[in-house]
Amino acid sequence: MTKDVGPSKQPNGKKAGGHFKPKAPRPCPFYKKMPDTGFTVDAFCYGKVEGCDAYFLSHFHSDHYGGLTSSWNHGLIYCSSITANLVITRLKVDEQYVKRLPMYEPTVVGGVTVRLMDANHCPGSVLFVFDLHNPKRRYLHTGDFRASPDMTIDPILRQPQNVPIDILYLDTTYSNPRYTFPPQDIVIQETARLICNEIGIQSNQPAAVAASAAIVKVTKRVNLMESWLKKETGNSEKLLSMSIKSSQIAKSKQAWKEPAEKNRIVICVGTYLIGKERVFKAIAKAINSKVYVQPHKLQIFQCLEDPELMDMLTSDRHEAQVHLLHMGSDMSPEALQDYLDSLAPTFVRLIAVRPTGWTFTGNKKFTSANDNGSVATDMPAQPATSLELRPSYTSATVKIYPVPYSEHSSFSELAGFCRSLNIHKVIPTVGVGSEKGRHAMSEWFKRWEQERQQGIGWD
Repeated sequence: MTKDVGPSKQPNGKKAGGHFKPKAPRPCPFYKKMPDTGFTVDAFCYGKVEGCDAYFLSHFHSDHYGGLTSSWNHGLIYCSSITANLVITRLKVDEQYVKRLPMYEPTVVGGVTVRLMDANHCPGSVLFVFDLHNPKRRYLHTGDFRASPDMTIDPILRQPQNVPIDILYLDTTYSNPRYTFPPQDIVIQETARLICNEIGIQSNQPAAVAASAAIVKVTKRVNLMESWLKKETGNSEKLLSMSIKSSQIAKSKQAWKEPAEKNRIVICVGTYLIGKERVFKAIAKAINSKVYVQPHKLQIFQCLEDPELMDMLTSDRHEAQVHLLHMGSDMSPEALQDYLDSLAPTFVRLIAVRPTGWTFTGNKKFTSANDNGSVATDMPAQPATSLELRPSYTSATVKIYPVPYSEHSSFSELAGFCRSLNIHKVIPTVGVGSEKGRHAMSEWFKRWEQERQQGIGWD
């Protein structure tokens, strides 16, 4: 799971002679080392890794770059151009240690051919494809990613045109069947529509055109997605539903006052250091608004190589109807009310959008594949055909909407991704601390390989 929680800190050592002696860094775990190479991926908090001569960084979230500081001198860091901008600008790492790799084009590093693919996670996030020549092997490291059929039909990965993947290092953040949330395009479209309805306006024409294009794109891929998802859900339409349990809906003594002047309602979107850009951009386009960002956030956006985004931004809180806040404490009811009060008299109401996959509520039971390949699940009996977004909190002046938008793969997307590729071995990179969790994931990997051999995939 990727949240920006700040760079990792090394623990203090034992007190000796009145001084604290720093402990040696923890050993780098095996799943961060690429076999038969001198490469590591996202392994910066372990100090100098023995035998490592190339440090790869998948994206700029702190649980992946933790350990990188301005004093870094352990070796070259390989990453995308956007990530390089952030490493140099935000962490002050000396440019001589940062090597930008092109997207999708082969680059030879230490005798290994390396290709970067868009990970569909946050700006600059990538999948690493490592092709070893002696011995001849292929490794795929996803970093953090949101899988899509487009990835598996890309010329770099598409099979049988390409060799099998010897080892897949897989982002298993949502490796539980209860996390089968809707596709990103649907969530973005419905969130923008919700905001338009809430403030009583029609979406502006450019945003409507963009939404139509997104629908066409989804329609073209529907046959791919259906085969990806049918084994876990029984019907792909189940992905288009989302509900909030009644126990999660805060009961307020006051009701949301209706109606309100449309230009006096501020929309606050929760974000991390980077990520969730597609959500707030879609909302801003739909209501024809600028996006307010604080100065530190503006410096980050300047690294993202996104001219369209830069044109949308403003540092004037009263000029924009869409404001960006941190996903954590800034999004509590009390903090949001305080924020609204600080905007008076320009704004008198506030709608908050919390885009995260953790807002999706399914069966709490951790289901797993049995040894015989069968699965015990408690998926919804009746498929829904529309995305239902309901507020988790309502007062006279503030509404909070949890939105099931994630930049990690849902469980069904993980299944579809693995079933679409010939993979000899899968190594999970999230949730590896629990033996029970590792066993459950291992059983799912076996099942997906069996299904792939039976021809279950997307083509």
